[in-house]
Amino acid sequence: MIRKRALLRTSGATTSLALIFLLLILFQFDVCAVSARHSQQPNNQAPDPTMNQPSAGGLDKWHAPPVPTNWGFPELNVRVANFAVDHLTKKVGNGECWTLAKQALVAAGAQSPSGYVFGRELPYGEPWLPGDILQFTKCQFVDVQPNHRSTTTLGTPNHTAIVYSVSNGNVVILQQNVNNDKHVQTQTLHFSNMVSGNLIVYRPMVAGSSGGH
Repeated sequence: MIRKRALLRTSGATTSLALIFLLLILFQFDVCAVSARHSQQPNNQAPDPTMNQPSAGGLDKWHAPPVPTNWGFPELNVRVANFAVDHLTKKVGNGECWTLAKQALVAAGAQSPSGYVFGRELPYGEPWLPGDILQFTKCQFVDVQPNHRSTTTLGTPNHTAIVYSVSNGNVVILQQNVNNDKHVQTQTLHFSNMVSGNLIVYRPMVAGSSGGH
């Protein structure tokens, strides 16, 4: 009897440990699944936090250092980004956001946009680089702080901007026609705050090349 009870206790303990182990596996899977769902960006686009980017030194709404030409970024991208950097505080063309992207592409020797297609559409997981073009459609960003809550909308319904830098999920963009201000300026976006809308990212293509959308 003693031996039998001991065996039963051992068997029960083994069963309990197996159940606990199973529950831990299920809990871990569920946590991972929830984390993945909440971390995924709208339209499956996510800035790469590990990509080396231009220094934020000297960066404000109206000023930004040029994107370095020796950091390994595609030359076409660098030319697109630096066209916008060179025109900070200025109005490009008619001051529309789309016009800044178009003129930057043309000046860089890239393929001119076709409507709202600005080159090769980037798939999920491909890092964003300076000079990439962002096309926003009704994108809403909500920033909640202890003492205030702010909402920013990009795209009513459309807004076009150029990537300047990406760092830790934060993207500095170059744009014009913001709140009716038609001068080229920067803005920092925290993509963890994006709650709705559609975003497509394009990589500039050499003029005359094919591929595009």
